[in-house]
Amino acid sequence: MTDVGTHHFVKGHNGVLVPQPSDDPHDPLNWSMKWKFLAITASSLVSFSQGFGPLALAPAFGYYVEEFNCSLADAIQFTGVSILILGFSNFIWVPLSSSFGRRVVYIASQLICLASMIWRARAQTYGSFMGACVLNGLGAGPAESIQPAVIADVFFLHNRGFQNTVYWTAYMGSLMVGPIISGAMSGELRHNLVVLVILLTSL
Repeated sequence: MTDVGTHHFVKGHNGVLVPQPSDDPHDPLNWSMKWKFLAITASSLVSFSQGFGPLALAPAFGYYVEEFNCSLADAIQFTGVSILILGFSNFIWVPLSSSFGRRVVYIASQLICLASMIWRARAQTYGSFMGACVLNGLGAGPAESIQPAVIADVFFLHNRGFQNTVYWTAYMGSLMVGPIISGAMSGELRHNLVVLVILLTSL
């Protein structure tokens, strides 16, 4: 994009800014780098924490088989159902974020994740634990959809590649770190640490 006739585009260090910022100081594109950094940091932390739930179950499958007197296939369904619900939940979260804002969706989804983690920790039956997994999948959906929208709201096109890499690293990192923490929780001290660690990873 270049200037055309008497029409002059807003430019930055890398040429014409895409999209063009408005004159409103509250336009996220006009925020200072400090506020943009804080916004992407908060968003990355949410994506990181929400990614823990669905895949962190794998190291504990043996305990679930024993605890709920179910088969390994039944225990694996905890993860499968959670991931399935996570994907479909974005048909709800994305329109809500467009209508009511990203912050409302982030807060609501984090509260749902927190509730599901507490429910998981206290579940006594297979059905109850499965219900907690369904709720966790519902709450964790924004981890896969909202941060790219935040990046598009806050950053110009030439900055988005790096910011999307930050997002992908945070989200994919949580999928790898979650099972490691879960494996430790499934060990000898799991009954003493489970509630504390689950609450911390949900905040």
